Amino acid sequence: MNGRSPTAQDDGRLSTTSMEPSTSRLPRSDQTTPSQPQGQPTYRFFPNARDISILNSVFNDVTHHHTERTGDYLSYSSLSSSHLMTVVLDDFLKPHISETAMHDSLARYPPPLCQIISDWTNDSYPRQRIMWLNGPAGAGKSAIAQTIAERYKDNRLAASFFFLRNTPDRGVASRLFLTLAWQLAASIAETLPYIESALNTERLLYSKSINIQFDHLIVKVFENVLRDKPGLRPDRPLIIIDGVDECVTEQDQKLFLTLIADALARTSIPLRFLICSRPEAHIKETFNLQNMKQVTRTVVLDEKFAANNDIWRYLEDELFRIFTKRYISPLPSGLESIRSIHICINCHQVHR
Repeated sequence: MNGRSPTAQDDGRLSTTSMEPSTSRLPRSDQTTPSQPQGQPTYRFFPNARDISILNSVFNDVTHHHTERTGDYLSYSSLSSSHLMTVVLDDFLKPHISETAMHDSLARYPPPLCQIISDWTNDSYPRQRIMWLNGPAGAGKSAIAQTIAERYKDNRLAASFFFLRNTPDRGVASRLFLTLAWQLAASIAETLPYIESALNTERLLYSKSINIQFDHLIVKVFENVLRDKPGLRPDRPLIIIDGVDECVTEQDQKLFLTLIADALARTSIPLRFLICSRPEAHIKETFNLQNMKQVTRTVVLDEKFAANNDIWRYLEDELFRIFTKRYISPLPSGLESIRSIHICINCHQVHR
C-alpha cells in the first residue's frame, strides 16, 4: 500500500494515514475527527470502539455493488461477496426450482429403510455411482428413497428431487437440474462460486434445454472445482432422484438419465445418484445402454424382496428413539404390542 496503512477514526471509519512500523493506536471514540468528504463511502470496521491497538495490520474491504434490478439484469452496489452470491441465486435460480420436490418438503413423509441402499450410501468408494431402485407401483420405492433422504440429510445427502405426475413444477424435467444445483450450492460449498458464475454468464439458463442446464450447472461446475481442488471428495456426495417415470415426457426421462450416466462414465464428478422408478420399457432400455451398465447397480423391489425386515427394523429403531427421548426406563423388551404389529404386517402381506 505504498508505505501507508489503514487506521481507524473515532467513529470506526477507516482512513489512510502514515503509520509507525511497530504499532498504531486508534483514537478514542469521544475524540473529534475531520468530517468525511461528501460522496465518499464510509467503512465502519470497529463502530463504537475504544482504546484499540492494532499491530502491523492490513484491512481489506471486499465488496461488490448492488442497486436495482431491471428486467433480467442486476446492477450492484455495496454488497458483500457472500451476499452477492445469495442475491444471484435468489434472483436467477430460486424462481425456477421446485421446493416441494426436495426430500424435506411438507409434501414428503418418512417411511422404512432398505439396508442395501444404506450400505451403498455409506461406501466411500462404490464400484457403481448410480443405484437404480426399480419396482412396480406401490412396492415402496418412494418410501425407501424418502427414508434414505431423512437419514442422511445431515451428512451424506447433497440434493434430492421427487417427481410427481401431472404437476407444473415436479412433473417436468426442466426443473430437475435447476433444483439440484440450488441444493448443491448449499451442501457443497466449493460449488457455490461456480454456480453463481454460470448464472451471471447465462442469465436465461433456466429457459435453456436440460442438457445445457446440466452442462453449465453440474458438469462444468465440478470440472472447475476439481481443477482447483483435484482431490476433493465432498462429505455430501448423494443425489436422490425419485419417480423418474412420473416425469413428462418419456424422451426427457431417457435424456436426463443418459446425461447423468455419460458424465459419470467420462468424468470424475464426485457424486453418486440413487434413482428410483418403475421398470418401464423405455427406462429399462436406457439402463441397458453400455455407459449406464458400467456405472449402475440395479436393485429390484418386487415380490421377492422381503420388506418386512426393513419395516421391523424401522419400528424397533423409532420406538427405541421415542423411549430414549422420553427417558422411559427400563427400556421395554419383547413388547406384546410390537409383536402384534409384526403379526399385522405379516397378515397384510399374505392377504393383500
